[in-house]
Amino acid sequence: MAMDFSDFESFLGDDFNALEFANDLILSTNNIDDTSIDLATPAKRLGYDLKEADKRIKQTASDNYPELIQSITRLDKVKSTIGTVKPSLDHLNVSYARLDNDVVKPYEEAMTLHTALKRIHATSTLLRSVTYFIYLVQQVEEHFKMELLTEIPYIHLLKCCKSQYDLRQHLVESPSLKSLKLVRDYDDVVQERQQRVIDISQTSIRKFNAETPDNVMINSLLSLAISSPEALYNAFQQLVSNQALTSLNILTRTLTSPRSFENAMKDVAQKGRLISKVSKVMSNIRWPLSDRDEDTSTKHVSMLNQLSNVLELQDLLSSFWKDVATAFEPKFKDTMQRGGPVAKSLRAYSDSIKLSIRECVTNSSYGEPLREDGIEVRMMLNSVNSLDTIRR
Repeated sequence: MAMDFSDFESFLGDDFNALEFANDLILSTNNIDDTSIDLATPAKRLGYDLKEADKRIKQTASDNYPELIQSITRLDKVKSTIGTVKPSLDHLNVSYARLDNDVVKPYEEAMTLHTALKRIHATSTLLRSVTYFIYLVQQVEEHFKMELLTEIPYIHLLKCCKSQYDLRQHLVESPSLKSLKLVRDYDDVVQERQQRVIDISQTSIRKFNAETPDNVMINSLLSLAISSPEALYNAFQQLVSNQALTSLNILTRTLTSPRSFENAMKDVAQKGRLISKVSKVMSNIRWPLSDRDEDTSTKHVSMLNQLSNVLELQDLLSSFWKDVATAFEPKFKDTMQRGGPVAKSLRAYSDSIKLSIRECVTNSSYGEPLREDGIEVRMMLNSVNSLDTIRR
């Protein structure tokens, strides 16, 4: 049964304030001009409202007796159920409290401690890395201060390159170092120092000759390889090209003076002997240079193997003679085709020229002599083949 509570709207509002309501009620039942306050009248009005509310409650209970009994019965059942499960709930609460105290809180404390330890470890690792970085920088700078990098046989140069390599690897393996301004500021110096030793190594390699001591070659090659493998490949390729070009110029000058061909071939053979010697030296240098650089494609090979693979050359000495022969042949042929006294003079020295080629080419190897029927001899003999094919 729906009840009309319109008479009690002021009591049912969400913003009802008992103190404010009482004050308004007293003001509405009293005259502000009176010297006394009438509290009986407002009390009576409240009494009427209270009786009316009590009356309506009884009426509601009477009119909705079955529903009320059902509600009371359900409430008793709920209370009974709660009473039944309360011991279990209490036990569960105790278990959860124990779990919170014995596991959750210690775990949270441990995680806090773990975070602190991780930060301490990171700081400690960074400090160790910085210490080693400073040590390596001191090693590098010490080599430059001594001004012994260009001193033959380049022992100090090689040591400096190894220190620089260790420094570069350390920076790669410890990227957190770049968070320090000290390290970032040294970046430009690292590049400058590396370029300096590369320049010294390249200059040394360009000065190689057949009489250069093995230890000078080894230290120079290792220094450049450690500093920049790409620079090593380029330097050696340039060395072979320069020796071939110089040899071509030497042989070309003999076209007008065949009597000097034998001596010229001896000079060229020395160029070939240099290439052969450098090849032999590199064959005894392990590659990769550091265990940290090893991978399945370069493991257990020599510097010569690595360089030959990169430059796609099977044999460096053969490549040298091929370059010389290929460049010399058209010049020699052109001279023979022009005829005249020069061609006649060359033809007169034909046997001597061929003999010089056989002897000098076979003796251009730093180890075992080359075969007389080898590809190197045949290529050089073919370069002067116009001695027999052109008659003018």
